[in-house]
Amino acid sequence: MRRHRKRGGPPVVLVYHRVGSCALDPLLLTVSPERFDAQMRVVREHFEPIDAETFAALAVEDRLPPRAVCVTFDDGYLDNLTNAAPILERRGVPGCVFVATGLVEGGVESWWDAIEPIVAGVRRAHGELRLVDEGGEIVIGGLDDDPDALEGWNVEMPDRTPRHALYRRLLSWLHDRPVARIAEHLGRLRAWVGADASPRTERRFMTIEQVGKAARAPGITIGGHTHHHPVLATLPFHAQVAEIAAGRRALETWTGRAPSVFAYPFGTVDQYRPESRGAVAAAGFEFGFANMNAAPSGAHRFEIPRMIVRDWDDATFVRKLEGRS
Repeated sequence: MRRHRKRGGPPVVLVYHRVGSCALDPLLLTVSPERFDAQMRVVREHFEPIDAETFAALAVEDRLPPRAVCVTFDDGYLDNLTNAAPILERRGVPGCVFVATGLVEGGVESWWDAIEPIVAGVRRAHGELRLVDEGGEIVIGGLDDDPDALEGWNVEMPDRTPRHALYRRLLSWLHDRPVARIAEHLGRLRAWVGADASPRTERRFMTIEQVGKAARAPGITIGGHTHHHPVLATLPFHAQVAEIAAGRRALETWTGRAPSVFAYPFGTVDQYRPESRGAVAAAGFEFGFANMNAAPSGAHRFEIPRMIVRDWDDATFVRKLEGRS
């Protein structure tokens, strides 16, 4: 049997969203199946893959081995089941999918995905649209620049055209709105540009039945991610508990098992509050994961750090896992 040299590096939890391909990916949420397969090969051959529940328990007890790697996915995209799960099984790497149950039940694209075709569809002929709510307003004018400008562009790049600036401005403006308000604004935006509300194939979420199938797939754990995927920092404590618990109840019904692990929507420390850790506990979870630059060993039970993965080649992926910039 061939032996592979184990690489050094600190324990790490990896965050993925989509495993597939798409022309538009301004938020850098997609990793190609080929890159993902290569990354999982690296994890299997050179590191110590550990499932989310075991990793969390060892992290809290400060007993993680130095090369421990935990693979997670946020939101519940369909390609986690169709593309990622077979690769994980073939490579012998466990994975955890944190599912926002409202996105599954809704049968539509997430708002952060839905604004891509809306912004791409804005033309000068559309004139001007004013969106107003209790939090403020945004005025959007018709554009005459390249409607395909978003292709190949992402938010880490400078704004090359007014369309890029509009995408960034709309993304920021919608972000902290209540879920119901976001839906209202999306409805007006779609009507304004004539955009279709049907989800694109590469942006689909699993159905309820597919979440159950994922839960039965070898090596896959299902975790909680709230119901509506709100910014928890914008909600009072009781509403946070309600959101987190609603997602947990739905997942228990769909899979036959109440999840023990949770990941904060949007993930970074400014997207939830210190009291949110108590909300996760009150909702019945044992562990919580956040997206932050910190070591997972000895972490708080409800704030175990994770690192977002991009569509990196092997060398970049290894460098990141080994703790090198």
